[in-house]
Amino acid sequence: MEENIKRSYYKLKVLELLLFISNSDIKSITDKFPTLKVENVKKIKEIRNYLICNIDENITLDDLSLKYNISKTTIKTYFKTIYGKALITWRREYRLNMASILLKNNDLTVADVSHHVGYMDESKFIKSFKKYYGLTPNQLHTITHSQNHKTTNNNKNKTKQKKNTLFFINKPNHTL
Repeated sequence: MEENIKRSYYKLKVLELLLFISNSDIKSITDKFPTLKVENVKKIKEIRNYLICNIDENITLDDLSLKYNISKTTIKTYFKTIYGKALITWRREYRLNMASILLKNNDLTVADVSHHVGYMDESKFIKSFKKYYGLTPNQLHTITHSQNHKTTNNNKNKTKQKKNTLFFINKPNHTL
């Protein structure tokens, strides 16, 4: 698949997720945490959506503070209260989760994946990935694609055995 089509597909999927996330009720958050201001909760949700849509960009806390007209302390405090994790931790984990999806479902190189999820230094990406998952991105890619290859070969054999079967749905093993 062409790179620009892949990128458009991923942006569409992210927007779909954002629509789902945006439907969560802000009132339920403010009911749960009555000291939080509704205006700031809305801004934090916008910040999170912005970070998701711009996963490949280097966005600082200062950038967010200026863009959304909210203090850095408020961003950090509200984000952790609403999402249960520090913003920097959430962002790193989100990037690594997206990287694992890309590695499992594409033939992109580790360098390409690292850049798609906002790591400009491939070695830092590999180090973070290994620390988070316990294996390198190449190991995950190799394991996943060898499992998919085995499944594909098994399906070809089953197809030969069952002449009435029109197709097989090959669901990759998503263990991470």
